[in-house]
Amino acid sequence: MRMKLAFCTGIFMLISNQALAQSASENAGTKNRSEVTARSGSLKSDTLGNYDSQALRLESHWGDYRVVKGRDGQVVGTVGLLRSFDVENLVSKSPVAAAEARVYQSNHLPGSIVGAAGGVAFVTGLIMSSNPSNNASSPVLVIFGAGGMVWGASHLNTAYSALSRAIWWYNRDLPR
Repeated sequence: MRMKLAFCTGIFMLISNQALAQSASENAGTKNRSEVTARSGSLKSDTLGNYDSQALRLESHWGDYRVVKGRDGQVVGTVGLLRSFDVENLVSKSPVAAAEARVYQSNHLPGSIVGAAGGVAFVTGLIMSSNPSNNASSPVLVIFGAGGMVWGASHLNTAYSALSRAIWWYNRDLPR
């Protein structure tokens, strides 16, 4: 019964925190974009080619996301649960995209680490609660593990949304 209650509580916390984090990140993102948009113009003409050879996109691949450049599909970076690269340097030509990349960088690693640690604590608590001994730490591990997973998931959601916006702003500012 304790496991079911802890699991239901964790799911409820996940859903409510996701909704709160999404609305907070949208409000913060709108403010940052409007401040930076006022300062930025479109990117200067590039000697490497036109829009089709410079545009970025995300492609999912076995649990990771690949950042792909141009119509030829050159992979310029891979993003995963514990893997990242310098997105800000990649999109530095667009000030708005660079601001969104900083949001990604500040949320990705903490969300990954805390989410993974929460998952380990949650599973450990579930295993300990199935043990016939009466251990008081198992509900604590389950609750804190679920909380860590929720916190990590909300930060990863913020990070991946910012990555998507960074790529969009970069593509928007490319000359056509």
